[in-house]
Amino acid sequence: MKKAIILKAEVLAGTHIKEAIGEAKGLAEKLGVGIEFNFNSILMVIFPWSDIGKKIEEYHSELKRREEERKENG
Repeated sequence: MKKAIILKAEVLAGTHIKEAIGEAKGLAEKLGVGIEFNFNSILMVIFPWSDIGKKIEEYHSELKRREEERKENG
C-alpha cells in the first residue's frame, strides 16, 4: 500500500542534491512516509521506495528543461 502522508522539509543552503535526496530517503524509510522539499525551486518528493539515482536524474533533467525553456523565451 502506498503511503498517504507526506512531510514537508527544508534543505539547508549548500547541501548537495545527492545528500539531500539520500537524507530524505533515510527519513522516509525510518518514518514510513514521503518527504517533500524544494531544491533550487524544484519540488522533490522522496518515498521509502524511491531510487536515489533516478531522483538525481529527475532533478538534473528538470534543471535542463528549465534552462532550455528560459533560452527559448529569451
